[in-house]
Order: sequence, then C-alpha cells, then structure tokens
Amino acid sequence: MMDNTILIRAGDAIDRHFGADLNLSSIEAAACGQVLSDFCGVVCGGVVESLSRYFILPPVFSASQLTLRITQVVGTAGAATGVVVGCVLGMGNLVFMDLEEAERRKRMAELEHIFTVVIQSAKETIGANMGSIFLVDEDSNELWSRVQTNVDKAIRLPLNATSIAGWVALNNKRLLAPDAYAEPLFNPEVDFRTGVRTSNLVAIPVTSQADPNKVIAVIELLNKEGGFNESDLRTCHMLSIHVSVFLSKCE
Repeated sequence: MMDNTILIRAGDAIDRHFGADLNLSSIEAAACGQVLSDFCGVVCGGVVESLSRYFILPPVFSASQLTLRITQVVGTAGAATGVVVGCVLGMGNLVFMDLEEAERRKRMAELEHIFTVVIQSAKETIGANMGSIFLVDEDSNELWSRVQTNVDKAIRLPLNATSIAGWVALNNKRLLAPDAYAEPLFNPEVDFRTGVRTSNLVAIPVTSQADPNKVIAVIELLNKEGGFNESDLRTCHMLSIHVSVFLSKCE
C-alpha cells in the first residue's frame, strides 16, 4: 500500500510539475515515481514491518514445518494476496486526484509556445508593438490571456460587451480601433493595470473548427505605428485560422 501510494503520488507530482518543462511522457514520470517508491521501500520497509509485528504477531514454525509444502503454498498465497490488497488500497489515491491536470498543463505549455510564435510572427509581419491572445472560458464566463508580449501580468476580463475583446467574442466580429480611447467599447482598466497605454488596436475572433459560430479566443494586436489597415485585418484573419487549428488539436 505504501509503495503504490508513493508511486502514484510521486509520479503524478513529477508529471504535473516537471512533465511539460522536461518534456516527460506519463510513462517516464511513472518510472521516476517507481524509483522513489522503491527507495522509500528500502529505507522505510523495516519501520513498516516493525509496526505490523507490533499489532500482528507472526506464527512461529519449526524448521521441519517450514519445509512442508502446505506451509510454502499458504505463505506464498498469503504474500500474493497481501500485495494485491495493498496495491488496490494504494490505488484508492486515484479517486481523490485530478488525473487530467498533468495533461492539461502539457497542452497549455504547448499552446503557450504556439501562441508566442503566432504573436511574434504577427508583430513582425504587421508591425504591431504588442499582442495578446484571450481564451474564452465559458465555465467562469471570462476571457483570459495566455500570451501578452511585453507584459508579465495575466489579464482576466468578463465575457460581456464592456471590453473590445468581450464584444468581439460575443458578436463574432472583428473590430478595428484607430484611436483606442475614442472607441466606446475600449476598457482603459487594462491600461491602468499594465501601465501600457493603448493608442490603436485590432481585435479578431478565433472560431471553433467544429462550429464556425462559436468563438473560442480573441487575438488583439496593439500600437502599430501609423495605425492598422484592411491589409492587416486580412493577415489577422489568416492568423486566427491557424490559432483555431492549434486549439482544436489541443482540446
């Protein structure tokens, strides 16, 4: 029971905290957990045996009794049964664990890398100074940023029409704002929180591959010298298609 508990807990912790950074598969994380489990078994096994003998006294056999076939069969059967029961009890840890968390972390790490590449490409192609991708979280009814170039803080916005990203997500329409502060939908709260002033911006919806009417993310590019134009909107639309494909693969 102790061995299986350590293997499961350690393997899961390694997978969650180091799997994405070290590019470990689940089976590799489990193998690392097995190493720790075996180590703890060697170090702590004597303690477990001592505690068990305190509550359950083992039978005392003579040398001739130990050589009997029935003694060997019953001893082996008891040990095998104990191992199976202990492992099943140790597997009870799985009931209280989020088994999908590690995979979600790996998918989000992959998404973050892909989004960073997309935003950097958009900046270089279009000439924007900043870029963000807001994912739609229907459970919390929010938009939240995964990539914000030049800004370290994560931004969360309500999924409503009180912001440009929210309006784009709700209406599935692009929006071009030559003067951000003259745009009624613009929410200056984000500028106050990040310390970066937005002069102009373009926002493009990213729709689901399965349902073109469902917006799953919003791409925002900010502060292009000279402002954005229709050509930039077409380029952003192509980027939104690529992001949609990436998201569908990571669902």
